[in-house]
Amino acid sequence: DGTLAPIVLDPETSAPVPGAIEVLRSLAERGAQIAVVTGREAATVVRFGGLDDVPGLVVEGVYGAQRWQAGEVTSPEVPDAMAALGARLPEWLREQDPDPAVWIENKQLSYVLHMRRTADPAAALRALRERARALADAQDLELHEGRDVLEFRLRGFDKGGALRRLVAEFASQALLYAG
Repeated sequence: DGTLAPIVLDPETSAPVPGAIEVLRSLAERGAQIAVVTGREAATVVRFGGLDDVPGLVVEGVYGAQRWQAGEVTSPEVPDAMAALGARLPEWLREQDPDPAVWIENKQLSYVLHMRRTADPAAALRALRERARALADAQDLELHEGRDVLEFRLRGFDKGGALRRLVAEFASQALLYAG
């Protein structure tokens, strides 16, 4: 969301901009190794985006915690800390008395509090930020702020780390990162 696809209110309606898949396919057919690094689940991105049409594509989902390649997804088991957060988060959110339009997205290896549908996303985010940080710290997770979202993540997974792992794996001589 935000690079190959526009940011939308409902992540389930996300789709690449017209022509994006064709451009990626063309680059791959000319020898480029194409990888998509995303905060979304790898299989979800492939399904919504039609990315399985791009030859040799690698999708690093949930900031590199998951991988989709050649139709297969590899993903670690959900760590205890993330499972504990998932069990606690709905009640915790009710206790915060947030704007009723704040909602939780479960990405298995991360959880996201979405503020985009609220009347004032910036105010909703400010109201939850520090208490969400305390909750993340208590679970030994990282809290990341995004576009009208707060995301609880596993420690050590981010787009930069995923990109460094990809460059090392594919022994890239040149790199173009768009995002």
